[in-house]
Amino acid sequence: MNYTRHIIFMKRILLLNACLFGILLRATAQQEGDIYFEPAVGFDTRWIVNQDIYGNAEMDYVTSYGMFYGFHGSFFLKQDFGLNAGIGFRKMGQKYDGMQQGAFARRNVTLNYIQVPVMAMFALSGHDYPTWFSIGPQFCVLANATQYFHREDGGTPLTRPDYLPEGEINVTKWYKPFDIMIAMEFNRVMALRKLPKLSLNYVLETGYGVFDINRKEYQIPNIHGVYKGSHNMYLGFRFGVMYNAIR
Repeated sequence: MNYTRHIIFMKRILLLNACLFGILLRATAQQEGDIYFEPAVGFDTRWIVNQDIYGNAEMDYVTSYGMFYGFHGSFFLKQDFGLNAGIGFRKMGQKYDGMQQGAFARRNVTLNYIQVPVMAMFALSGHDYPTWFSIGPQFCVLANATQYFHREDGGTPLTRPDYLPEGEINVTKWYKPFDIMIAMEFNRVMALRKLPKLSLNYVLETGYGVFDINRKEYQIPNIHGVYKGSHNMYLGFRFGVMYNAIR
Protein backbone atom coordinates (compact mmCIF):
# COMPACT_ATOMS: atom_id res chain seq x y z
CA MET A 1 0.00 0.00 0.00
CA ASN A 2 1.20 3.55 -0.77
CA TYR A 3 0.94 5.53 2.48
CA THR A 4 2.35 8.84 1.17
CA ARG A 5 -0.99 10.48 0.42
CA HIS A 6 -2.43 9.24 3.72
CA ILE A 7 0.47 10.85 5.63
CA ILE A 8 -0.05 14.19 3.79
CA PHE A 9 -3.76 14.03 4.61
CA MET A 10 -3.05 13.49 8.32
CA LYS A 11 -0.58 16.40 8.41
CA ARG A 12 -3.32 18.65 7.05
CA ILE A 13 -5.74 17.34 9.69
CA LEU A 14 -3.26 18.10 12.49
CA LEU A 15 -2.69 21.62 11.13
CA LEU A 16 -6.44 22.24 10.89
CA ASN A 17 -6.99 21.08 14.47
CA ALA A 18 -4.13 23.26 15.72
CA CYS A 19 -5.83 26.28 14.11
CA LEU A 20 -9.22 25.36 15.54
CA PHE A 21 -7.79 24.96 19.05
CA GLY A 22 -6.34 28.44 18.82
CA ILE A 23 -9.56 30.37 18.15
CA LEU A 24 -11.16 32.49 20.86
CA LEU A 25 -12.79 29.88 23.04
CA ARG A 26 -12.45 29.30 26.74
CA ALA A 27 -11.32 26.17 28.49
CA THR A 28 -13.91 24.04 30.22
CA ALA A 29 -13.69 21.33 32.85
CA GLN A 30 -16.05 18.38 33.00
CA GLN A 31 -17.47 17.94 36.49
CA GLU A 32 -18.38 14.71 38.26
CA GLY A 33 -21.90 13.71 37.20
CA ASP A 34 -21.97 15.82 34.02
CA ILE A 35 -23.91 14.37 31.09
CA TYR A 36 -23.37 15.65 27.56
CA PHE A 37 -25.31 14.97 24.35
CA GLU A 38 -23.39 15.50 21.12
CA PRO A 39 -24.39 15.43 17.44
CA ALA A 40 -21.24 14.97 15.40
CA VAL A 41 -19.87 14.75 11.87
CA GLY A 42 -16.52 13.32 10.79
CA PHE A 43 -14.23 13.07 7.77
CA ASP A 44 -11.80 10.17 7.44
CA THR A 45 -9.56 8.20 5.17
CA ARG A 46 -11.04 4.73 4.80
CA TRP A 47 -9.08 1.57 4.08
CA ILE A 48 -9.52 -2.13 3.60
CA VAL A 49 -6.26 -3.62 4.83
CA ASN A 50 -5.43 -6.63 2.59
CA GLN A 51 -7.70 -6.42 -0.43
CA ASP A 52 -9.63 -9.50 -1.49
CA ILE A 53 -10.00 -9.48 -5.27
CA TYR A 54 -11.22 -13.05 -5.57
CA GLY A 55 -8.29 -14.73 -7.34
CA ASN A 56 -7.65 -11.88 -9.78
CA ALA A 57 -4.55 -9.70 -10.00
CA GLU A 58 -4.43 -7.06 -7.26
CA MET A 59 -4.60 -3.33 -7.94
CA ASP A 60 -2.93 -0.28 -6.39
CA TYR A 61 -4.59 1.35 -3.40
CA VAL A 62 -5.97 4.88 -3.89
CA THR A 63 -6.57 7.36 -1.07
CA SER A 64 -10.25 6.96 -0.19
CA TYR A 65 -12.43 9.23 1.93
CA GLY A 66 -15.62 8.71 3.86
CA MET A 67 -17.98 10.61 6.14
CA PHE A 68 -19.36 9.89 9.59
CA TYR A 69 -22.69 11.19 10.91
CA GLY A 70 -23.85 10.33 14.39
CA PHE A 71 -24.85 11.10 17.92
CA HIS A 72 -22.80 10.61 21.10
CA GLY A 73 -23.51 10.80 24.79
CA SER A 74 -20.87 11.26 27.49
CA PHE A 75 -21.17 10.68 31.22
CA PHE A 76 -18.34 11.85 33.50
CA LEU A 77 -18.04 9.67 36.58
CA LYS A 78 -15.15 11.86 37.77
CA GLN A 79 -13.42 15.00 36.54
CA ASP A 80 -10.76 12.87 34.85
CA PHE A 81 -12.75 9.76 33.83
CA GLY A 82 -15.88 9.24 31.79
CA LEU A 83 -17.81 6.94 29.51
CA ASN A 84 -18.91 7.64 25.96
CA ALA A 85 -21.42 5.78 23.80
CA GLY A 86 -23.31 6.58 20.65
CA ILE A 87 -24.70 5.54 17.31
CA GLY A 88 -23.76 6.67 13.83
CA PHE A 89 -23.38 5.94 10.15
CA ARG A 90 -19.90 5.58 8.60
CA LYS A 91 -18.85 5.06 5.00
CA MET A 92 -16.02 2.52 4.83
CA GLY A 93 -14.31 0.59 2.02
CA GLN A 94 -11.46 1.26 -0.39
CA LYS A 95 -10.74 2.56 -3.88
CA TYR A 96 -8.21 0.97 -6.23
CA ASP A 97 -6.91 1.80 -9.68
CA GLY A 98 -3.92 1.12 -11.90
CA MET A 99 -2.60 -1.46 -14.32
CA GLN A 100 -4.08 -4.91 -13.90
CA GLN A 101 -2.48 -7.59 -16.06
CA GLY A 102 -1.68 -5.17 -18.86
CA ALA A 103 -4.86 -3.03 -18.82
CA PHE A 104 -5.89 -0.04 -16.74
CA ALA A 105 -8.68 -0.81 -14.26
CA ARG A 106 -10.58 0.98 -11.52
CA ARG A 107 -12.41 -0.59 -8.57
CA ASN A 108 -14.37 1.02 -5.73
CA VAL A 109 -15.64 -1.03 -2.78
CA THR A 110 -18.09 0.84 -0.53
CA LEU A 111 -19.18 -0.58 2.82
CA ASN A 112 -21.80 1.37 4.76
CA TYR A 113 -21.97 0.61 8.48
CA ILE A 114 -24.15 1.57 11.40
CA GLN A 115 -21.70 1.91 14.29
CA VAL A 116 -22.20 1.80 18.05
CA PRO A 117 -19.09 2.83 20.05
CA VAL A 118 -18.73 2.16 23.79
CA MET A 119 -15.61 3.90 25.06
CA ALA A 120 -13.79 4.84 28.24
CA MET A 121 -12.45 8.41 28.46
CA PHE A 122 -9.34 9.48 30.37
CA ALA A 123 -8.20 13.09 30.97
CA LEU A 124 -4.64 13.70 29.76
CA SER A 125 -3.94 17.37 30.51
CA GLY A 126 -5.64 18.31 33.74
CA HIS A 127 -8.90 20.12 34.30
CA ASP A 128 -8.12 23.65 33.03
CA TYR A 129 -7.41 22.68 29.42
CA PRO A 130 -8.94 19.21 29.06
CA THR A 131 -7.74 16.81 26.42
CA TRP A 132 -9.22 13.33 26.59
CA PHE A 133 -8.01 9.96 25.35
CA SER A 134 -10.79 7.51 24.57
CA ILE A 135 -10.58 3.81 23.76
CA GLY A 136 -13.06 0.99 23.42
CA PRO A 137 -14.94 -1.33 21.07
CA GLN A 138 -17.06 -0.09 18.21
CA PHE A 139 -19.78 -2.49 17.09
CA CYS A 140 -20.52 -2.31 13.37
CA VAL A 141 -23.60 -3.54 11.49
CA LEU A 142 -23.29 -3.66 7.71
CA ALA A 143 -26.15 -1.76 6.06
CA ASN A 144 -25.11 -2.44 2.47
CA ALA A 145 -22.08 -2.90 0.22
CA THR A 146 -21.43 -2.10 -3.43
CA GLN A 147 -18.59 -2.69 -5.88
CA TYR A 148 -17.87 -0.60 -8.97
CA PHE A 149 -15.44 -2.01 -11.53
CA HIS A 150 -14.23 -0.82 -14.93
CA ARG A 151 -11.37 -2.26 -16.98
CA GLU A 152 -10.17 -0.93 -20.31
CA ASP A 153 -9.61 -3.19 -23.28
CA GLY A 154 -6.36 -5.06 -23.69
CA GLY A 155 -4.04 -6.98 -21.44
CA THR A 156 -4.36 -10.52 -20.18
CA PRO A 157 -7.92 -11.74 -19.48
CA LEU A 158 -8.95 -11.84 -15.81
CA THR A 159 -8.55 -15.11 -13.97
CA ARG A 160 -12.04 -14.95 -12.43
CA PRO A 161 -14.02 -12.27 -14.30
CA ASP A 162 -17.33 -13.35 -12.71
CA TYR A 163 -16.29 -11.48 -9.52
CA LEU A 164 -15.42 -8.28 -11.40
CA PRO A 165 -18.35 -7.50 -13.73
CA GLU A 166 -18.46 -4.13 -15.43
CA GLY A 167 -20.28 -1.37 -13.57
CA GLU A 168 -21.73 -1.18 -10.07
CA ILE A 169 -23.27 -4.18 -8.33
CA ASN A 170 -24.61 -4.93 -4.86
CA VAL A 171 -22.12 -7.15 -2.99
CA THR A 172 -23.61 -7.08 0.52
CA LYS A 173 -23.70 -10.88 0.61
CA TRP A 174 -19.93 -11.02 0.05
CA TYR A 175 -19.23 -9.46 3.46
CA LYS A 176 -19.96 -10.44 7.03
CA PRO A 177 -22.95 -8.59 8.52
CA PHE A 178 -21.04 -7.59 11.68
CA ASP A 179 -17.61 -6.27 12.60
CA ILE A 180 -15.99 -5.08 15.82
CA MET A 181 -13.42 -2.33 15.67
CA ILE A 182 -11.04 -1.10 18.34
CA ALA A 183 -11.47 2.67 18.28
CA MET A 184 -9.14 5.30 19.74
CA GLU A 185 -9.69 9.04 19.96
CA PHE A 186 -8.08 12.23 21.21
CA ASN A 187 -10.77 14.74 22.21
CA ARG A 188 -10.20 18.46 22.84
CA VAL A 189 -13.20 20.10 24.49
CA MET A 190 -13.61 23.88 24.41
CA ALA A 191 -16.59 25.84 25.75
CA LEU A 192 -18.24 28.79 24.04
CA ARG A 193 -17.86 32.04 26.02
CA LYS A 194 -21.48 33.20 25.82
CA LEU A 195 -23.16 29.77 25.72
CA PRO A 196 -22.02 28.02 28.90
CA LYS A 197 -24.08 24.86 28.31
CA LEU A 198 -22.44 24.25 24.92
CA SER A 199 -18.93 23.01 24.15
CA LEU A 200 -17.13 22.23 20.92
CA ASN A 201 -15.42 18.85 20.67
CA TYR A 202 -12.59 18.34 18.19
CA VAL A 203 -11.57 14.72 17.80
CA LEU A 204 -8.71 12.91 16.09
CA GLU A 205 -10.02 9.39 15.59
CA THR A 206 -8.93 6.00 14.30
CA GLY A 207 -10.31 2.49 14.30
CA TYR A 208 -9.15 -0.96 13.23
CA GLY A 209 -11.36 -3.99 12.60
CA VAL A 210 -10.70 -7.08 14.69
CA PHE A 211 -12.16 -9.65 12.29
CA ASP A 212 -11.84 -10.58 8.63
CA ILE A 213 -14.77 -8.82 6.94
CA ASN A 214 -15.13 -11.35 4.08
CA ARG A 215 -17.64 -14.18 4.33
CA LYS A 216 -16.02 -17.62 4.33
CA GLU A 217 -17.25 -18.53 0.85
CA TYR A 218 -15.57 -15.38 -0.55
CA GLN A 219 -12.20 -15.85 1.17
CA ILE A 220 -10.47 -16.70 -2.10
CA PRO A 221 -6.66 -16.95 -2.38
CA ASN A 222 -4.85 -14.47 -4.63
CA ILE A 223 -3.01 -15.38 -7.84
CA HIS A 224 -0.11 -16.63 -5.69
CA GLY A 225 -2.36 -19.05 -3.82
CA VAL A 226 -2.27 -16.98 -0.59
CA TYR A 227 -5.25 -15.56 1.30
CA LYS A 228 -5.02 -12.88 3.99
CA GLY A 229 -8.00 -11.58 5.91
CA SER A 230 -9.35 -8.12 5.04
CA HIS A 231 -9.84 -5.58 7.86
CA ASN A 232 -11.65 -2.27 8.08
CA MET A 233 -9.63 0.78 9.09
CA TYR A 234 -10.24 4.53 9.26
CA LEU A 235 -8.22 7.58 10.31
CA GLY A 236 -9.34 11.19 10.45
CA PHE A 237 -11.18 13.79 12.52
CA ARG A 238 -14.62 14.48 13.92
CA PHE A 239 -16.38 17.63 15.09
CA GLY A 240 -19.25 17.78 17.55
CA VAL A 241 -21.32 20.22 19.59
CA MET A 242 -21.73 19.03 23.19
CA TYR A 243 -24.78 20.07 25.22
CA ASN A 244 -24.53 19.83 29.00
CA ALA A 245 -27.85 18.35 30.12
CA ILE A 246 -27.09 18.68 33.85
CA ARG A 247 -25.30 21.91 34.66
